[in-house]
Amino acid sequence: NIVSVHDVVQGDIIIAERGMPGEHSLLGSRHLEWSAIHRIISEMCGIDGPLMTANHTACYLAATFHEIISVFPSKRPLVSVAQAKMVGRYYWDRHDRAAKLGYHPIPARQALASAISWLAKSDHISASIRNSMNLSQEIYDQRL
Repeated sequence: NIVSVHDVVQGDIIIAERGMPGEHSLLGSRHLEWSAIHRIISEMCGIDGPLMTANHTACYLAATFHEIISVFPSKRPLVSVAQAKMVGRYYWDRHDRAAKLGYHPIPARQALASAISWLAKSDHISASIRNSMNLSQEIYDQRL
């Protein structure tokens, strides 16, 4: 479920102001499968990918390997077994209760564009990777 961080903040405010004590509300937007998310990100960044996908077993084995080898240099593994256990699982939740209170998130594609825009201008992406990207107009539109 892809949702903008700005929508989550607004949703939290709406729920705090209009929600009922003891009720739980989920804040989301649109459900997308991982392949669709990766395809959209690839389009927006002007890069190829993903070139292949891995199944649950392959991810679990790779994560186990990374956790084992990360012990020796005392570094954080690239991927954890806990993350690998989530491969192939989908969590389809609804934000109906929050919508009744006035929560209306932006489309998932726009939320991804906003996140990529922030990430592309942050220090979290190296200059070499940033230079290899051909960002779409959607990304630049988010910077206005």
